[in-house]
Amino acid sequence: MRQLAVCLDFDDTCVDFLGALLDTYYLDSGDLIPLNSLTDYKLPNPLKSHLKASERLGFYRSLQSLRGSFAFIDKCQKLGIKIIFITARPEKYEEDTRHNLREHSIQNYELYFSKDKAKTIESLKTEYNILAFIDDRASTVVDVHTKCNLPYSFLVNKPHNKNCFLDGLKIIRIDDLADAWVILSGSIQLLGLNIANGID
Repeated sequence: MRQLAVCLDFDDTCVDFLGALLDTYYLDSGDLIPLNSLTDYKLPNPLKSHLKASERLGFYRSLQSLRGSFAFIDKCQKLGIKIIFITARPEKYEEDTRHNLREHSIQNYELYFSKDKAKTIESLKTEYNILAFIDDRASTVVDVHTKCNLPYSFLVNKPHNKNCFLDGLKIIRIDDLADAWVILSGSIQLLGLNIANGID
């Protein structure tokens, strides 16, 4: 029997990537770029240059968690659900990414670096029964939802995806991973896993 799993993005799903990027850009340049001016990760050139410079200085090592993200992961893991991170970060930052996960006391996960997340998920389906995919990039969620036929596809609401229309697709918009847990816990109960065992 395949192990139940949840696949999720890391930046702006679990940790505050854009917030940290805009804060450090402001500190370095004095220029304020409003978060709500960004659309689906289309970064202006000065911000792209700042990110490249920041990456080399360990930007990914200490990003702060978003509300409910690591509590969600803990709840899943206590039930034996495998957590699989799929990030579009460059793979050369694997150690920085793992360092950030250690900072948040996350263990027993799988980590993949891929811009084609649908292809990665399809390859994982032979080993795992994947319950859900969670990401903040609308185009990625639509691609996975269309190609992978998972029970749940979640789009984390962010200013950069607020104008994305999902055209009747059964994609669930959530504010954070705490919302995802509320929805998924019902399905987990139906699958016969005990969610009352010390889990809020």
